[in-house]
Amino acid sequence: MKQVVGPVDLLNRHTSVFEEACIVHGLDELNLDDFERHWQPMLQARRAEFPDYAAACAGNVQDWHWDWVFESYKAQHTLGYDTFGIECDGRTQALMVVDSNQFALHPSQQRKELVHIARLATAPWNRTKTVEHPKYKGAGRALVATAISLSIELEFGGRVGLHALPQSEDWYRRCGFFEVPDPNPKNTLKYFEMTADAAAKFLQEGE
Repeated sequence: MKQVVGPVDLLNRHTSVFEEACIVHGLDELNLDDFERHWQPMLQARRAEFPDYAAACAGNVQDWHWDWVFESYKAQHTLGYDTFGIECDGRTQALMVVDSNQFALHPSQQRKELVHIARLATAPWNRTKTVEHPKYKGAGRALVATAISLSIELEFGGRVGLHALPQSEDWYRRCGFFEVPDPNPKNTLKYFEMTADAAAKFLQEGE
């Protein structure tokens, strides 16, 4: 069942005014309908403009094939999986799924529990390189903060990990994530973790 976690302000780039949004835990028909009716057609249309996956990544539609309906179903039937979203102006502005069954690899926190961000995406109309004039800014950062808060709530110290899509690597580094070698050769994406200290700094900077 969807629950409101709390408010968050998103910057409307079109008006330069901050607008109040809400973070929700669990997705409902509104969120999934937004994905199927609004996100998916835009992502697929934009993906069709590129000749290959590498070009699609450069165009910021690397997640065009992600199925958030399936992710929601999986979260409802898998212990430790949770979905979150951000709603503003009557639309779903960002989505995230996390897995709380993972353990850290960073030397300073190795084998300690963490929250793994399995999927994180903002609505296509909020993305640079996807549309000419993106609308809202701040949704991705708000969801990272949500993952950190969940980690703290679970007594994981704020530790968070994720595999970053290539075009997002620098953004995660700016957030305070550290690149960590992944021993699993099947993972082709670079792996990043945020330590407890870095998580505390991230939250402090957002205040």
